[in-house]
Amino acid sequence: MRVVLPTASAGLATALILSIARGIGETAIPLLVSGASSFMNTNPFSNPMNSLPLFIYDAYVTHEPIAIERAFGAASVLLIMVLGLFVVLRLLTRDRKGTR
Repeated sequence: MRVVLPTASAGLATALILSIARGIGETAIPLLVSGASSFMNTNPFSNPMNSLPLFIYDAYVTHEPIAIERAFGAASVLLIMVLGLFVVLRLLTRDRKGTR
């Protein structure tokens, strides 16, 4: 426990990041979990709501300029979420001794 877990913590954090990023990025998994909706749902526990990948796809398929801009904005939010998660986990699992 004292040798293996500290050594493997960076690899485990990377595996966690990659699995969450894959789950967020793939459309099938969030669709099965969250469903799909064509309206704004303010209560996530009562009705289905769109996932970001589905929103990006629906907005991009319309070929309207404002919808495409919204799709790229949603893709940027998705990218920032995954990048932020990656940075936070890397900071939590870094070597605390200061040496590499």
